[in-house]
Amino acid sequence: MNSLREYIRELLKEQKVLAQGMCFPFAIEKAEEWFEDHFTKGGPGRKPKRHPDLNNMDKFKVVHGKVTDKWQKPPKPIVHAWVEMGDLVFDDQTKHTKPDGIPKDVYYDMYQPEVVEEFTAEKALMKCMWEGGEGPWNEDLRDIMHQRDAGVNEAGELGRQVFADRAPDGRHYGTERDTEIESTLWQALRGYMGSGTNLFKQDIVDLILQLAQDSQYNDVFIRHTSGDVYRGMAVNYWWLDEHVPEWEDYEKRGKWSEVIPANFELKPKSSSPASSWTTDESMAEMYGKEDGEGQYGVVLIADSSSGDFLDLSELYRYHYLSDYDFEKETIGLGTITVKGIKVYPRPKSRR
Repeated sequence: MNSLREYIRELLKEQKVLAQGMCFPFAIEKAEEWFEDHFTKGGPGRKPKRHPDLNNMDKFKVVHGKVTDKWQKPPKPIVHAWVEMGDLVFDDQTKHTKPDGIPKDVYYDMYQPEVVEEFTAEKALMKCMWEGGEGPWNEDLRDIMHQRDAGVNEAGELGRQVFADRAPDGRHYGTERDTEIESTLWQALRGYMGSGTNLFKQDIVDLILQLAQDSQYNDVFIRHTSGDVYRGMAVNYWWLDEHVPEWEDYEKRGKWSEVIPANFELKPKSSSPASSWTTDESMAEMYGKEDGEGQYGVVLIADSSSGDFLDLSELYRYHYLSDYDFEKETIGLGTITVKGIKVYPRPKSRR
């Protein structure tokens, strides 16, 4: 046991940081895995089934609290989240080096954690939905993070490094922990790019446009300003009649039409001012074909210089976001002027 303790100490000394930037999302991911393995959805004539261990906190729990960073001078507690499964602890910092967990006594000896709240997997997922984020949800823990952010914010809204522990090699990579607003922005980006969860409210859009003009951050938050961008979606025939009345003159059976000239504004939904676009026309065609039974696939075309678009090329280099670079996505921010449209005829009858 002593040799294991020394091994982990030396490993973390080399990294000189306790995980915090992604510790709360990591804990929620583990809760999702546990829930999916211990809950069976119901169906017609079948009730949902909960495994006896689903909410057994001796088997699984998400823990929020404080741990002591011994490499800080002077040492001080920081807000943290981890997962306990029986006698093992799973932590975002050691998920790659110790994917099978760390003995609980070793972890507690190293960090002297102060437990503030504990949750079953189901309760953690419910809190995540209720609170609109992965945590922390305790006011005292939030206050500690506010105080931490006050010092970091002297360097700007996102501190000196953007999403430091997820960044690629370069000036943003490091150990700086996320500010509160940085954490909110990360959740919005990851949700949008990963699961399609649209958390882009107007304040997030305003922040991104501000960051794109700030020399501290505009190497990460880059405006896409040249060339055409494309959006694949499915619409009904009356939508086509309204926006491009002459569309039937261009329709081709079983394949995409030629580009139909257009000039209308695609206004964002009331719930979010963000919309998904791509620089890859074939990718937009794929999404246009995918959506909507009995609807027409369309590809909208816009000149990126005529609106506000976020280029995701640099963000794709960040850990957890790199899986989606094949989409070559840009995010439209606000109202977008559409200059052309292509139609794929899906329905057998139109009216």
